[in-house]
Amino acid sequence: MMQKLRDALIFYIALGVYLLITIFLATLFFGWTGDCVVDSLRYRALSNMLNQDAAYFDVPSRSTAITVTRCRPIRSYIQLSIEIVEQARTIQLLTREEHFCKLFDEKLDHALKLQKRSGPSEAINFAITMAFPYISDTVTYGFGISLIYYAHAAPDTVFA
Repeated sequence: MMQKLRDALIFYIALGVYLLITIFLATLFFGWTGDCVVDSLRYRALSNMLNQDAAYFDVPSRSTAITVTRCRPIRSYIQLSIEIVEQARTIQLLTREEHFCKLFDEKLDHALKLQKRSGPSEAINFAITMAFPYISDTVTYGFGISLIYYAHAAPDTVFA
């Protein structure tokens, strides 16, 4: 009886560790990939908008205010997006100069590198957050099994 219980306990602990690692890695890579894709799309959208002529913003559906409103759901770059959209015409005029174009590219590359550097830590945080319910279930069941084993509680009260 005790040997079967010990074997089952070892099996479930091994299964729990395997699932913890698998879910953690899957969530980590899912979050990291999603972050990279979103950053790439943001970068392409802003580059595309800045490459438009000044007449692009004269259309009522693409005015500065409407474009700022569309950028608001991007919470991490709200301030940067608002400044870029509000100063889009100035940026377009400055990009005609090669020096300012290089400077702008360097600043965008620096911001992209910082975002890529923070991506893995954000992905790890996301993975830990998503795996926490499974970890807490494992700890709770382990504690409940030890209470039952040492006769401190009955099974119907522990798992009720």
